[in-house]
Amino acid sequence: MLEPVECFWEPPEVNDIMLCCDGVSRGNPDIVGAGVIARGADLSVLGAMCVGFGIQTNYLDEIFCVIIGFEWAVKFGIGNVCIRTDSLAAVTIFSSNILALPRFIRSRWVAVRARKHSFYSHFTDALGKWGCLL
Repeated sequence: MLEPVECFWEPPEVNDIMLCCDGVSRGNPDIVGAGVIARGADLSVLGAMCVGFGIQTNYLDEIFCVIIGFEWAVKFGIGNVCIRTDSLAAVTIFSSNILALPRFIRSRWVAVRARKHSFYSHFTDALGKWGCLL
């Protein structure tokens, strides 16, 4: 049974959306999944989704989770996106060095970035895991 974890965060700016993204794994590598919760500036939950990625590494799970969140934002025409994740690797790779992304993921990231979305990131824990259990 999951224990509640207290966390604090700021709501997104007006006209922005916050995507709380987290990957969950049973091992490394093993069966992985991800949860994404979308919140508006008024703190309302705009949506939540869970995705299974099959057998992957934890690293790829966290990367996929952020990309899926961005693709979701593109689908619904959201322009400004704030990503919250507990994955330092994901924040580092998406903020600076996309050449470090595996090639099969890089094309999806480039396609999402071509939509001219602004991107800023924060760290969180537990919220994305909770979303994966919805």
